[in-house]
Amino acid sequence: MINIDKLTSEGSKRIFKVIKEEFDDHLDAINRNTNEIQGNYEFLCELEKKLDKISERLDFIDSKFLGGEDVEKIHLTPKEQEVFLLLYSTDSGISIDEMARKLAYTPELIDNTVDNIVLKGIPVLKQIYNESIKLHLDTKFKDIQTRRNIVNINSSIAKTLLNSSF
Repeated sequence: MINIDKLTSEGSKRIFKVIKEEFDDHLDAINRNTNEIQGNYEFLCELEKKLDKISERLDFIDSKFLGGEDVEKIHLTPKEQEVFLLLYSTDSGISIDEMARKLAYTPELIDNTVDNIVLKGIPVLKQIYNESIKLHLDTKFKDIQTRRNIVNINSSIAKTLLNSSF
């Protein structure tokens, strides 16, 4: 004869075991989703910080170069002027290595010089073209430089660069 109390107890244990396994599966899925959401949130926070920096930089450029007619001149060293002219003369961008080769400097020197130019307020933009980083000047700044000559380029440096075969 079958004991009904025993059957009910064993069946209940199996049912609770199945429910617990399903509950654990759901809990794992929730934890994975929570981690993914947290990672996305942190990524969005970093993006927001970067966008704020870009916005500040654009505001600086607008106020410094698009304001009144009295635009503050930017003074560059001869090496900075060479790098600036190379950036100014390209529309599609140029890599650090290309600039180093054309100017016969090391890539490290070019990289440091570009950093110095940026610190002086010249908007040098970086973009990825065909898996390489290309630098170019902000088009608004380039236009302002053309109209107002913000950067005082030494004419002998400009002539030397124009006469050399890049």
